[in-house]
Amino acid sequence: MDESEIVLISSNTAKIPNSEEIASPTYSSIPTMLSAFQSAWDSLSLELFQLRTELDNTRKELSLALYRQDAAVKVAVGACKERDEARQALAKLIDGADSAVIPSEKAPEGDDETPSNDIEMDQGEDLVDFANSLRSEQEALLVKHKKENKDRKGKSPILAIADPANLSVTLDRKESIGTKKTGKIIGVEPSDSGDECIVAFDSGLFELVDVSKTAKKMKVVSKLNVKVTHGEGSPFLCFWKTNEPYVVSKTPTQRGRKSKTTEHSAYQLTNLATKESRPLATELPSISIAVAHPTLPVFILANTTEFEVFYNDTIMYSQQLSHKLGQIRFHPDGLLVALSYKGGAGVDIYDLVERSIKLNIPFGEHDDVQFAANGYYLFIGSSDALALFDLRKNIFVQQSEVTGGDRILVDVYTSLVVYGNMCAVFDKKGKTWTSVNSLQGLDTDDGSSRVVAILNGGDDNVYTVLVATDNASNGADLYKVDGFGSAE
Repeated sequence: MDESEIVLISSNTAKIPNSEEIASPTYSSIPTMLSAFQSAWDSLSLELFQLRTELDNTRKELSLALYRQDAAVKVAVGACKERDEARQALAKLIDGADSAVIPSEKAPEGDDETPSNDIEMDQGEDLVDFANSLRSEQEALLVKHKKENKDRKGKSPILAIADPANLSVTLDRKESIGTKKTGKIIGVEPSDSGDECIVAFDSGLFELVDVSKTAKKMKVVSKLNVKVTHGEGSPFLCFWKTNEPYVVSKTPTQRGRKSKTTEHSAYQLTNLATKESRPLATELPSISIAVAHPTLPVFILANTTEFEVFYNDTIMYSQQLSHKLGQIRFHPDGLLVALSYKGGAGVDIYDLVERSIKLNIPFGEHDDVQFAANGYYLFIGSSDALALFDLRKNIFVQQSEVTGGDRILVDVYTSLVVYGNMCAVFDKKGKTWTSVNSLQGLDTDDGSSRVVAILNGGDDNVYTVLVATDNASNGADLYKVDGFGSAE
């Protein structure tokens, strides 16, 4: 190493005397030497301070650079993830658009492919919005229902009854509304809050009834008469969509001079509260089933051979079926539906976004299916049996012989199931029912009655039970009962 390779650290080093200077007579005295040492020490201290300051600034710059790099990496990873999710969603939508008719398990051998008869509407952006809405709402409802199930655990009003194995209802004329010569009640569709319900009659009459606990007495809020063809019964075509009551009916025939337009919708959707009607863009020649999503503006219209899915009153797609359809029930989370078939073809759990069958449940001839409020179970009822199917384990947990009814009713606690005049009470854990008995108190002077709705418990944690009784005037009475009691 020569002198040119030596790096000068600080100009202050010039003040430090070299060995020759120290050896000179000038530094021969002690005070002079002490002064020289002090100057050298001050110079070294100043240089050390400057180096530490530069090191601290360098560390700060390095830390800031690392932070910026880490943030950039996170943004890049997030962008890649969104890109992959978008590609997967697009691929699923493309696969769904190209999917064929639901395959029949009993299809003849040799048919490798079943031609698709689906009607795919040209609604690209609407389909994406439809799929995203269903998926995001399914996630939100799943979180909500998990919390509700946890909060409701062990709080069912049935647990407070002395003898839950023998339940009864007490009918009071003061808590009833009656109709004369309007036919029999074919169904009741309560709102999510349980304050109102749609009552449908086989004569074509639909009533919006206030059954809230704050009301002094039940009262009819609104009515709608739908024309029924002589000799044909009126189907139960009503539902609650985004907390509004709707009725599906045939569009009345226009009298007088014919319209200049050739457009005509065979069916219309009427708000039972406001009486506002609008045409339905359906291609179905007939409609026998109408159900709606728990929270979104999504509903399904169907007959025995196909169904149509609507979003914001716009048809998304139409799906033809290989079996004769009997019922459609929405899962509490809204993404799946149960397709109940006639003729012993069982039940399919169908994904509305992927348009595919997630699960097939073999079962003989049956009349109704219903999901439990917790979303884990599916009830299947026939004319002589009631079965409980665990969707998580894909097995039948329980089956009992009962006298069947029209519709399976399940409370929000999944602690009580009413089917016809039979009721099944669950154990405290809510996994299986411990008893199945006839519900007492349904026989009246006018004839037999039946439970048509079990409404939410509300703040007082007491059920509101609606009971329908056919009267002697070819009409029906609707009773409101505050909870169940023990049979004497």
